[in-house]
Amino acid sequence: MQYKTVLVIFQNSDEATALMQAANQIAKKNDAHIIGLYVTASPDVYLPGAIPITADVIEQFDKQARESALSIKQIFEAEIKSEGTIGEWRENLSSLSPVNETLFTMANACDLVILGQSRETSAYKDIKHLVEKVVLAVGRPALLVPSSGKVSDLQDNVFVAWDGSRESSRAAYDALPVLKQASGVTLLTISSRQTVERSMFSPSAVLVNSLARHDVIVSLMQTHAGHADIGAEILYSIKDKGANLLVMGAYGSSRIRELLFGGVTKEILDQIDIPVLLSH
Repeated sequence: MQYKTVLVIFQNSDEATALMQAANQIAKKNDAHIIGLYVTASPDVYLPGAIPITADVIEQFDKQARESALSIKQIFEAEIKSEGTIGEWRENLSSLSPVNETLFTMANACDLVILGQSRETSAYKDIKHLVEKVVLAVGRPALLVPSSGKVSDLQDNVFVAWDGSRESSRAAYDALPVLKQASGVTLLTISSRQTVERSMFSPSAVLVNSLARHDVIVSLMQTHAGHADIGAEILYSIKDKGANLLVMGAYGSSRIRELLFGGVTKEILDQIDIPVLLSH
C-alpha cells in the first residue's frame, strides 16, 4: 500500500511552501502524483446581501482571486521542479461556495489530502473549520501541516496515539505507507487509571503485533492522565520525545460536543506544532 495520488488544498501563499515540503516528502517515498488545488469564490459568498455586487466589484474581486491563485501556483510549480516530483495544478472558480462539492469530490478520489491550519488569510473564509470539515466529510486520511513549527522528516520518529477506538484504528492503518518507511514508530496509549497493560491480549499489544506483520516495528509507550488531560498528555509526550509526526483518530466524540465543550482533537489541532495525520 502506498499513497499514489496526493491532493494539496491551498488556502493562501503563506503556507504554500510548508505544504509542498510535506507533499514532496510523501511523493518521493511513494512515487506519488501531486495535485495542487486552489478553489476561489465569487463575491456574493463574502459580501453581505445588502451590498450590491456591481461589475466593478466583480472585476476587483476576480483580479484579487486570480493574483492569489497565481502566487500559489508559482510556489507549487517551483517546489515541484526543485524536488523533481510530478504534479499538476487545478483551480476552480465557484459561483456557489469556496469550499464546494468539487473540493470534497477531488479529495475522495485521492489517497491522501494535505492542508494547513485555517487562518484569517484563508481563501475559505466562510468555512471556519475547514480542517474538521475535510476530516469528517472526506473518506481519506488528512495530513495537517501547522502554521507554526516546521516540517521535518515525516518518516522519522512517528507517534501513533491509540485508544482502541474505531477512529484511532483507522488512523493507524491509514498511516501504513508512512509507518512502513519510518525509522521509528511509537504507539502511545494513555490510560485514565494509573495502570499499565501487561496482557499479551491487550488491544495495544494486538496492534503492535498486527503492525509488525506489515513490517512496522513499534515501541509501546504507556502513560496515564485524567480524561480532561489526555490532549495535554499527548502534546507533552510528542514534544518530550521529539516526534516529527503524530498519527491520531479525529472526533471520537460528536462534532457538536467538540464544538460546545472542546475535546482532545480540538485541543491538539489548536496547539500542535508538528504535522498530524488524521482519520475519522
